[in-house]
Amino acid sequence: MSEYIEARDFAVSYPTAYERWKAADALLGSQESSLQLTTIGHMCREAVQFFADTLARRFNIEISADISKTLLRIKAVRERLSVGEAEKEFLEALVVYFGTVSDLIQRQEHGAAKQGDQLSSEDARRVVFYSLLVMYEWHRAVSRTALNGQP
Repeated sequence: MSEYIEARDFAVSYPTAYERWKAADALLGSQESSLQLTTIGHMCREAVQFFADTLARRFNIEISADISKTLLRIKAVRERLSVGEAEKEFLEALVVYFGTVSDLIQRQEHGAAKQGDQLSSEDARRVVFYSLLVMYEWHRAVSRTALNGQP
């Protein structure tokens, strides 16, 4: 997987988000992971919150809403990007994907209480993996756009 994700570049651009995600990943790999399922969700939630906030600030987007309004920030960034039609469709899908991953993270953090389910280590693996993936894809999309003359 490391050949697809250049974590160093992401970590430099979004240090607090990466730090929180890395802590969730470390906990997932620990022997205590089955006892820390909601903590893993919390760490991933913080990671996407810090990511979305940092990303919005890169575009000089000030949103007075609580930091938990990640999708609001992602949508605002999407509106600022000037891209071709194919890239635009991809980013629109990535907005939806970001929202879906955020929902999974919320479920994880709250122990699936609302759904009446039991969390498993597979749920934790999913939120850790997909939270990095969605943040990284946004990072790459913005980096690609930056090459075309935007922030």
